[in-house]
Amino acid sequence: MTDVRDLQKHIEAEVQAMSSSFYAWKAINELAASDRRLQRGLQGNALTWNIVLHSLQLTFFIALGRLFDTDSDALSLSRFLKDCEKALPDFSRNALEQRKVRDNGGQRPAYLDDWMVGKEDATAAHFRALKSAVKQCRKVYEAGQYNAIRNQVMAHRDVNALDQQAALFAKTNVGDVLDLITRLHQVLLSVFDLYENGRWVDPSQRQPATSEQRFNDDVQALLSKLAPPADDVDDGGAMQVD
Repeated sequence: MTDVRDLQKHIEAEVQAMSSSFYAWKAINELAASDRRLQRGLQGNALTWNIVLHSLQLTFFIALGRLFDTDSDALSLSRFLKDCEKALPDFSRNALEQRKVRDNGGQRPAYLDDWMVGKEDATAAHFRALKSAVKQCRKVYEAGQYNAIRNQVMAHRDVNALDQQAALFAKTNVGDVLDLITRLHQVLLSVFDLYENGRWVDPSQRQPATSEQRFNDDVQALLSKLAPPADDVDDGGAMQVD
């Protein structure tokens, strides 16, 4: 079985790809809809920006689909938690202490005795709570038809679903996706805390924390460079970027 830290690295990369592509896509659409100068700037290179937006959307659905993949060999969230639970001894206080010594080149850090006070062993109950949180995320994923969009529109072009695309997308919801991203980050943080800090925090009790604002700021800074001077903006119809 792959090392827990390696598993964490790979699953975190998937969640990051999913959330980052969604935040960037959302920010571009919202900024373009509210800023006429930016609309004009993007309109001058609409072919390229439509490709960018489509690529972000494609990345989001593919990465999201991977997280809830049901293939037993796929590194899905369920497989990640299952493999972590198989490595339950690695989530013990004793294993954590040994890792801290090993990470320090085999020398016991001076801080370690005090730091280890209050550390706890992970238990099967902790992983039941984590699996329950992922199960709730899967319900949102399935209710929004995200898997159908991924399989019938993004990863494959299902000829039997060509006239159903609008109906499939109509079931998606930006608020649900934002909530889903928050919950997934909370799950991963809880696993990280168990393994690296010997501390259990139920995902549902964590304060919501996402990087959406950082992406909004970054996208705005980039796109502002494309906006023409105010006196160059035509008062004609607004362009919709989608």
